[in-house]
Amino acid sequence: VRRRRIVRRAPPTGAAKAAETAASAAAAGLQPPPAPPVAAWRVASRTARDHPLEAVALVVLGLGGVIYPPVWLLGVVLSLPAKAWDYRDKWTGLAGPVLLLALALGLYFALGRGSASVGEFMHHAWLFTGYFSRVTAVLGAGYLGWRLLHGHPSWTVPPWNRMTKPG
Repeated sequence: VRRRRIVRRAPPTGAAKAAETAASAAAAGLQPPPAPPVAAWRVASRTARDHPLEAVALVVLGLGGVIYPPVWLLGVVLSLPAKAWDYRDKWTGLAGPVLLLALALGLYFALGRGSASVGEFMHHAWLFTGYFSRVTAVLGAGYLGWRLLHGHPSWTVPPWNRMTKPG
């Protein structure tokens, strides 16, 4: 009597598992699974290695602004000498959140206090400012991070400024 030997395979891990999942999804006519978050980590580490001052400024602007909003000012001071961003990027990423917060607070005051007392209204305005400043800090840091990754578009010369050859 011959006995069969049963060989058990270990479940696939890492790249083999990703390849097997992608192959089975393609065979079933489905979209392949999204890329693993390792790619995002590689982009972040490469950016930190290439632009250390900008990376620290982004962390302080975004994370510091969310945890304790006055830390955002330290991020502004860190990002001012950064060379990767031009003055338009700095205006958009640093002054933009302040202007957006002022606009939102102005709208909050313009919409009125309803039946709330002045004290309650000021308390709610203070809370609104705190929450919205955190959101704008993340938006500003996100814009600067996006600009750091994608760089600047090539500026084209308008037709009226182009040098043309005579004849």
